[in-house]
Amino acid sequence: MLTEYTYEDFVRELDFDVIECLGENCSIYKASRNKELVTVKFGKFPGSWDYHHVITENKTLDRVGKVEGIVEKVSFHDFKDDKLVAIVKKYVEGEELCDYPGQFDSDVLVNAVKALHEKGIVTTDLYAWNIIVDPSGKPCIIDLGCSFFEEDEVSKEIFADVKQKDLIDLERMIKIFHDRL
Repeated sequence: MLTEYTYEDFVRELDFDVIECLGENCSIYKASRNKELVTVKFGKFPGSWDYHHVITENKTLDRVGKVEGIVEKVSFHDFKDDKLVAIVKKYVEGEELCDYPGQFDSDVLVNAVKALHEKGIVTTDLYAWNIIVDPSGKPCIIDLGCSFFEEDEVSKEIFADVKQKDLIDLERMIKIFHDRL
């Protein structure tokens, strides 16, 4: 059935209007409904990387809840018959941190990462292209599909090491992007 339906068809099935494809292989879409802008990300076939990515992001956003500096989840959908999952998130207007020309509020980013850590989550994918800075300078982590969780078959020591890496990556990124100005 997946060959008959395109991702755009599934976006429409969720009652959104497709605006544009944002991701590789057109598996991420910017869409709208009643002036609400969202991002719809798809994962197909259980066991595949993109499927796992969407499932992990859903689990992460459910666990962390609403936190400034972390994209907000709107909904999650499992199209079981089509072996497809989709996560709908609020669209964050702005530029990737790597392209953002001005100062940004690094405290928002630090507090967002700390909130994840307090919930037993490490991002492992904290890169400038996964952070959007809005026109007012507020950063927002938009991709958490590579997160991992303290309780997942990992010893506390390994989790602590990865958590420390998150903090080092964050510190390095803030320094690089603040120092360039």
